Amino acid sequence: MRFFRGFGGRLYKHDSQLAINLARSVFARWQDRILALALLALCVALLRSRVSEMQLPTRTWIALAVGIALGWSAGQLLNARAKFHASDGVIASDALNPKLVRHFLIAFHVAPIALTIALVLMVMPDLVLFAVSGYGAGAYLAYRLAAFSHEKNVSFRWSAASPAIRALLRNPVIGAIAGALPVFAIALQQGLEPRALQILVTAEITILALLFTTVEYPIVAFMRVSGKAPLSIILYHIKGLAGFGAVVACLIWFGDSTGLAVTVVAIVLAAGFLIAIRILLYCIHFKAIGDLLTGLTIAAIMGAVVIAAPLAPVLMALLVWNLHRRASARTWLIT
Repeated sequence: MRFFRGFGGRLYKHDSQLAINLARSVFARWQDRILALALLALCVALLRSRVSEMQLPTRTWIALAVGIALGWSAGQLLNARAKFHASDGVIASDALNPKLVRHFLIAFHVAPIALTIALVLMVMPDLVLFAVSGYGAGAYLAYRLAAFSHEKNVSFRWSAASPAIRALLRNPVIGAIAGALPVFAIALQQGLEPRALQILVTAEITILALLFTTVEYPIVAFMRVSGKAPLSIILYHIKGLAGFGAVVACLIWFGDSTGLAVTVVAIVLAAGFLIAIRILLYCIHFKAIGDLLTGLTIAAIMGAVVIAAPLAPVLMALLVWNLHRRASARTWLIT
């Protein structure tokens, strides 16, 4: 640890201390630690049982994909931190030195690599090298993309929707109008095979539902310090999605498409879960950390759905309960 603190320089010391403080705040109570360990043990057991039934080529591709995803995610996060240090950080002089930045990135990649090795060793220990190779490829790709963006002054971020559009998406009337669009699409696509029609309509509903999941951190922070309970903040942001889901589910249900209506309800509930998780994390953490934890949470839930679908609702309920309890304790707090 001392070697990496010296090699990574002041940038590494600064961000490693922030990471330690974040871990302490996330797992401040022994109940949180026990819950996290129990969920980790359960997920590892389910993963081992599922992966053991797969053929070697399939497991190899999975290990490689997991490594690439973790390397890319860690690389993107570290590149964003380096960019922040160079523009707004308290030690910008170090962040403007390319050599020190490279040392910072290399030193900070050690922890995610160790995490990748630990996860793969617990699930498929014979494929550790593939996972580590995938991690290196993903991290290098993220680094080269960030370097190209800096050299060419090109941004790879989609511009955010305007506040007026986001306000409209919280309007239940707009949601109800949007809910009628998939029904018209069904009427126009009646010539398709039933299976193809269901896939197409499901994709359309998913895209429309995701439009209503926008959450603005300043609004959440203002409502929290103004004394609004987390549930009130969630209800404020979920009105547009509720109008959308109610209209589209009712129209499809009365159109004698019960299976598709159930699918719509599941999609809307998943979108509502995404809104709730993001808002609760925004109530607990700052925006950057909340976005990161939201992504990790969604990845964990998707993994639970793939491995053991009946476990996913239980995991979601426990997660919402735990986050709501912690978010409620931060009502009225300025920081």
